[in-house]
Amino acid sequence: MDYCQRKKKWEDLWQVVKLRFIFSHGNASVERGFSVNKTMLVENLKKQSLINHRRAYNGIKSLGEVENVSITKRMLLAVCGAKHRYRAGLVRKKEYLDKKASKTQEKRKLENDLLQLYNQKRKIRLEKEKKERN
Repeated sequence: MDYCQRKKKWEDLWQVVKLRFIFSHGNASVERGFSVNKTMLVENLKKQSLINHRRAYNGIKSLGEVENVSITKRMLLAVCGAKHRYRAGLVRKKEYLDKKASKTQEKRKLENDLLQLYNQKRKIRLEKEKKERN
């Protein structure tokens, strides 16, 4: 700092540096959010679980403390039905995967049929060329 202030040729650079020091640190809250996410990460944590953890964290933080969270009847009912929703989600996921697998299997069958037709066409063409030569 002293060096830049004393030298005439570094005066313009010093003005740029001073302006840079004035800039806001507007990304500090965003970067702080990354460190909160890092502390919430555990092995095998899925994306939706992280999102829900973060929602709970932000909700509690907005109220100040955990003691300020009022437990409502709706919250209690949501907890009671959690296992049912979890199982229903597993069933939906299984149905989706089965449907996806059946589409894949159907696509493979069509590809095999197309390949067989192509081979038959080639075989017929070869036989026709053989007959024309004779």
